[in-house]
Amino acid sequence: SETHGFPLNVITTSNSILPTEDVYMDHPDITPPLSRALEGSNVPFLHSDYDKFGDSPDESLEWKNWLRQEGANTTPKMDNMQLSSELRMFLTSASTAHILRLLASMADAVYSLAASSRALIELKAIRVITSDGSYHALENTYIPRDTLTRAGPDLPFLLVDDAESSVWEFLRKLGVTFELNAGYYLKRLILLSQKQEVGQQTADTVLKLYKQLEARFDEGYSDAIR
Repeated sequence: SETHGFPLNVITTSNSILPTEDVYMDHPDITPPLSRALEGSNVPFLHSDYDKFGDSPDESLEWKNWLRQEGANTTPKMDNMQLSSELRMFLTSASTAHILRLLASMADAVYSLAASSRALIELKAIRVITSDGSYHALENTYIPRDTLTRAGPDLPFLLVDDAESSVWEFLRKLGVTFELNAGYYLKRLILLSQKQEVGQQTADTVLKLYKQLEARFDEGYSDAIR
């Protein structure tokens, strides 16, 4: 980042002087505070004296927004090649609610990931707790919208507020199922294949799912169906 043609350097909690792009800071938009979420990671954070700027909440927010505009990081770093060590730390230690909230704040970065990127593959594999009380890879979960909850009330749904909100749309990029499409029926088949006991009822369900898949063969999942 540059201010009037010069890089903006700031002081960290360890009294080092670093460019803003190498420093993290807490921001009101991000909860829980990033400093708490990354506690123990040894990443450089903005010195607490910077929190004293601004005589009102609005001025303080404007100041924080300016620092973010100048390059200070308010979410863990990520690029196509890999997740940063601090982001991995957050994803393996934070609650599912906090993980989803943080990822929502990083939606633009998630959208920008290439389909074959290592970072996207890692994000899809994040283990989150769902409505059935078990942990599942994020790409194997469902958003609890009306059509899905009616079709499969026993599915592993993400525990989110206001599931109809567009704020969760970025989760499509991470493999979360939003509607009754080929991906939905394919996931149902995978879930059934993981059952240890397969009775006649399960076999009948599998047949019905295959028929639904055949009807949706052109929805982009043909390779997976084969």
